Amino acid sequence: MECELIEMDGEKDHVHLLIAYPPKLAISVMVNNLKAVSSRQLRQQNTHLARQE
Repeated sequence: MECELIEMDGEKDHVHLLIAYPPKLAISVMVNNLKAVSSRQLRQQNTHLARQE
């Protein structure tokens, strides 16, 4: 997606990301992609986590 992670920080229940991304990319598309990928990876690594419906 031609994005670059510049800085990352966070707390136990959230993260802060500073990302450089091209102006042609809608921020909503980038955020949805990040959420989907991170959620999938968390579920794979922590099979005891329940899905939220």
